[in-house]
Amino acid sequence: MSPADELFQRRAFLTALRTGVALPGPLLRRLLLTVGLTELLLLGGGLTLLVVTSDRDAGIAEIGAVIGAVLAVLLVQAIALRIVLRPTREEQRRRLYIRAKIENVLFAGSLRMAFQPIFRASDGVQVGVEALARFRDPVCSDTERWFEAAAEVGLTQELEMLAVRSALDEAAQLPAPLYLALNVSPSTFISAALRRTLLTGSFPTARVVLELTEHDAIPDYVPVMVCRDLFRAEGITVAIDDTGAGFSSMRHVVTLAPDVVKIDRSLVTKIDVDATQQAMVAAVVAFAHTVGITVVAEGVETTAQLLQLTQLGVDEVQGYLLGPPQRAAEATAPEALLA
Repeated sequence: MSPADELFQRRAFLTALRTGVALPGPLLRRLLLTVGLTELLLLGGGLTLLVVTSDRDAGIAEIGAVIGAVLAVLLVQAIALRIVLRPTREEQRRRLYIRAKIENVLFAGSLRMAFQPIFRASDGVQVGVEALARFRDPVCSDTERWFEAAAEVGLTQELEMLAVRSALDEAAQLPAPLYLALNVSPSTFISAALRRTLLTGSFPTARVVLELTEHDAIPDYVPVMVCRDLFRAEGITVAIDDTGAGFSSMRHVVTLAPDVVKIDRSLVTKIDVDATQQAMVAAVVAFAHTVGITVVAEGVETTAQLLQLTQLGVDEVQGYLLGPPQRAAEATAPEALLA
């Protein structure tokens, strides 16, 4: 066994130990308190009967009855504790399993990155790529489920930073001037780790686009706006991802005033036939262009969708119709597309 494997196993054991000895919380404490009070009352009642009863044999019989009642209560309590603890233990084991899986990915750095090309709608020239994490797991390779699981066990930032570092490492092969779009949650966006990674790395900050995912609430916009300004000062572009589908939707766009908004694929699926989707996208484009924001539509899979989005004035597009996610080395230089 390699030293790296031994270190991972020790970390997993310590995590299991902490989880195994943890009390299941206030519910168990209340139950144990009830248990103690019930038995004290029964024993106290038995002793009182013994004192006040003049017949010694009757008193002993009454004490025996009390002891029997106490044993019966103990049996009921044991069953109740088992019922209470079983789901808690199962939940602990499930969370421990998830955490161990994610920590294994973090420790091994076993993320594979794919890059989906992004094109300018007006002339079809490739302008950038979006970095997408891919997991090498035979049981579950769904990227969204992995990040949901990481959020459940408090490892969102760690997993996102691994994806950012992996994308930046591979992005060295991207031909200039293609930009690199990176997805980050609000908590990662305001972290010192992200700023340090972007500002001390070799990839040009002027070619970095940070896509702020819109699935999470932002309880306080001030730190996000401060970091937005810090990133902009370094030439980094800030985008709002999944516009029209995430938490608070347009509120993020209005409050944060990003450089780019990305229209969610849910507003693109029927854009060629659905008047409501057309009106929504047209409104987003009109608002964005009024305040100088670039609009990108993702999830383009048919020629009809592409034509409709172009007519509505979308600036950039991406999707399987235009190019699937691929390795960074396979990205095409924009000049080649002009030929």
